[in-house]
Formats: sequence, structure tokens, C-alpha cells
Amino acid sequence: MHSNSKEKKLIINWLECDLCGKSNIEVTTTYGNPELLYAEDKCQCLDCGADGVIECDDGIAWANWYEEQSND
Repeated sequence: MHSNSKEKKLIINWLECDLCGKSNIEVTTTYGNPELLYAEDKCQCLDCGADGVIECDDGIAWANWYEEQSND
């Protein structure tokens, strides 16, 4: 399987990290570009290290962040 060979990393400044509020987001995508992302693209905040995934609905994309579970 060589689909990963076409993956590229983009810095997207129109997304925001829900955990730290910064907009320095790296998205790993096969087909996307700086203006168009795809559902299931992986994303990471370069400021706090949070990981997430891109979700899309009706032409709008956003980051769904994996929040750390606290052990209270």
C-alpha cells in the first residue's frame, strides 16, 4: 500500500486548537491543500502538541481534538 507516500504536511492558520487557543496547526493530508481539507485528515497543534482529526459537513471543515483524559 503506497497511499502514504503522497501524504503532505500543511500548516493551516484558519483552524484553532480547542485546548490552547492557538492557530498553528499542522494537517497531514493526501488530497488537501491550504484552502481545502478532507474528513479524516490528521491534525496536530504545533504549540501544545494536541492531536486531532479533521471533520467536514456541508463544505465546512473543522478540527476535532482528542482531549486528554484526566485521572481525578
